[in-house]
Amino acid sequence: IGQPKEDKNTQNLIVAYAIEQSEVASYEALKVAAEAVGDIPTANLAEEIQREEQMAAQRIWNLIPANARLSVKRQTSGEWERSRRGDVSGIAGSPV
Repeated sequence: IGQPKEDKNTQNLIVAYAIEQSEVASYEALKVAAEAVGDIPTANLAEEIQREEQMAAQRIWNLIPANARLSVKRQTSGEWERSRRGDVSGIAGSPV
């Protein structure tokens, strides 16, 4: 409530990135544990999935700067304040 959409999007992306990185770390732990007990197939699978999680994290990371810039641009242009007051005239994408 009362938060610019782009700012909320940026925050959601940061959370998603943190989750992906947590998964990367979890697969690292699984890989190491599997190697420690000689379960090479599980270690290999964990490493493969870990690479996929790293790629997902990188895709999310790449979205953060554009969203942050858009949020700042919108807030500094006064667009956010006008939209909070219900004055959408002159706001890009508004029906007015």
